[in-house]
Amino acid sequence: MNNVTNININQNDTSTKVSETYRKIEHEEVYNIFRNALDKRGVAYSFDTQRLGRKNTTVGFRFILTGMEKTLNGDKVTPAIVGRNSLNGESSLHFRGGAYRFCCANSIVIGKDMFIGKIIHRKGETFEQKVKDLDYQIAAFLNEIDTIFGKVEEATSTELSVFQMAKIVEQLKVPKKVKKEARRRLINDCLRREEDKANNTWTLWNVVNEVIRNTCTASAGEKHNDNLMSDCIKYAKAA
Repeated sequence: MNNVTNININQNDTSTKVSETYRKIEHEEVYNIFRNALDKRGVAYSFDTQRLGRKNTTVGFRFILTGMEKTLNGDKVTPAIVGRNSLNGESSLHFRGGAYRFCCANSIVIGKDMFIGKIIHRKGETFEQKVKDLDYQIAAFLNEIDTIFGKVEEATSTELSVFQMAKIVEQLKVPKKVKKEARRRLINDCLRREEDKANNTWTLWNVVNEVIRNTCTASAGEKHNDNLMSDCIKYAKAA
């Protein structure tokens, strides 16, 4: 049986004024699309939600695919789909899937994102078709899990020196403040998490990614993060 943890939220609290063209989709409808896609393919998962935003009308949701986790070089990595939805225009219907690790006490998710989608809440055929296509996108993600794990395994097995990692940070397309803080943490390993003590591409990626999440807005962080793993692997090969 799949493990589900939900929250109670007033789905009618949409006090923020929205455009007449705004297409609201209830949170439960979003959850059911993902649940049905996973259930009919026999995928086990745990599920939870979290209030986001100022008016409690935006929620984050997470489907952790159980029984598929792997331990790579001592790091436990699990496939998951995370996302958010808003009832009042604070956020698009946004979802990301990939190989994640849950290494913080407050369950912050950090890991490699591969499957990314964004649906703007706007009335019309485009919105309706994109919602229908979610089932196919989820199926495509499930088919790519082995490929995703392959990238993570490549990253964990590519060893780098501290100074190689610091040099690669300079080549990444991230803000200067991210580069500065990431270099500081990589050079001083006492500033890293216990999970990030190894000197390899996986550590490089996770340290930079965590700095992005701590110093950038959510939208900016997603933009910087999209090609981050591929760039880290590319520059590590050339190091």
